[in-house]
Amino acid sequence: MEAVKLKKLSNPGTASYDTVAAAMKDPLILAKLQFYMALARTFTPFLKKYQTDEPVLPFLQKDLTEAVVLLQEAAHPFSRQATVERGFSINKEDNIKEDTVVTRRLVCDYITQHGGVTQVPLSKAPQSVARARTRYRAHLKTERKKREAKSQALKRKEGEDCLQELKVKRRRIQEVCEGLARDADRLAEEAERKAGNRMADLISRSNLFGDLW
Repeated sequence: MEAVKLKKLSNPGTASYDTVAAAMKDPLILAKLQFYMALARTFTPFLKKYQTDEPVLPFLQKDLTEAVVLLQEAAHPFSRQATVERGFSINKEDNIKEDTVVTRRLVCDYITQHGGVTQVPLSKAPQSVARARTRYRAHLKTERKKREAKSQALKRKEGEDCLQELKVKRRRIQEVCEGLARDADRLAEEAERKAGNRMADLISRSNLFGDLW
């Protein structure tokens, strides 16, 4: 900021720069930041507690009521009997749009009519939302079971295909072995036959020489 004022750097002209420049001109910026930090420290445990998949919905009403009370006390520390509407101007149309004003008025009137936040009856729609987490977890469980069943079926099919392939290979090896055995028997018979013929020829020649002598 000082470098821009001294013309050492050019003005970037971004929304972030304009926001910081406006904040530095605000004499109460430190007090505002301290207030916002105090609110953040107050509501951080609440946010951490409910940003989870654990079933903590039954405790939401009590903790949310306490959080609203703390917010009211922070906005109006001198009034513990403030209504939900206190501290929020419904006439500043430059800050909020008309639809928001009407909606906020309807919500405040409805809460006041029933005697407070804790007395507002829950219709089927909020109850359905309350059970949304349970339905979502059941859906995830069903999808997980489907994936597991699909994976098991795929593994079973792969095992069956592998077994079938082994059977085919075994049959082929058996056929080759049977063919080799037949060839061996045939060659043995041919060798035996040739050996017999050779032996008979030698005996004939021996007898012939015997007659000559």
